[in-house]
Amino acid sequence: MIALFDVDGVILDSMAIWDTLPIRYVRSKGKIPQTNLAKIIAPMSLEESSLYLKEHYQLNASSIEIQHEIIEMLTTYYKEEVTLKPGIVSCLQACQDQHMPMYVLSIGDETLINAAFKRLHIRSYFQKIFTVMDKRNPHVYENIATQLHTKPQDLLVFEDSLDAIQSAHQAGCKTIGIADPSNQDKQTLIKARADFFVPGFEAVDWGHHLLSL
Repeated sequence: MIALFDVDGVILDSMAIWDTLPIRYVRSKGKIPQTNLAKIIAPMSLEESSLYLKEHYQLNASSIEIQHEIIEMLTTYYKEEVTLKPGIVSCLQACQDQHMPMYVLSIGDETLINAAFKRLHIRSYFQKIFTVMDKRNPHVYENIATQLHTKPQDLLVFEDSLDAIQSAHQAGCKTIGIADPSNQDKQTLIKARADFFVPGFEAVDWGHHLLSL
């Protein structure tokens, strides 16, 4: 069995930044953010959200400059602030103790992931970091299995995203759904789709649990 971990919401306790980042940015410009700004921005692309912020808050910077400034804030967050999900190290250590190879599959930026992992002293657990644009297609997991010279059935996928869990399941992978505040409204569906559901890494005896898989 090979362990394949998502990053945001699974290894890193980072999902909240996507809600707070536009608020941080607006405040950095001396403006008062709307109380529902995160909800307004959520469905937008970076380009769309930058244009919205420029127009709504009458910012002097161009939308391109706003994008660059937001990316810079995000980079600082990953390099200096982001923390681990509680209990994740015990899971990683249990995988290592049982000689289970560990890899990362994320839609995030590899440079930022590496920076966070090195600062948090967990980079050595992982043999490779794979990044993709989207994880909603089962072929993503089939391709990873091919690259690792194995079958999807031999991949144990740790995920907090319902869409990713569904596509991993369709590919034939075993899936462990991870609870996060960001997926609270979808946890009933995650429990139904995933092979296992974990309310928190610290709530599981991983040494025993992995042996039962």
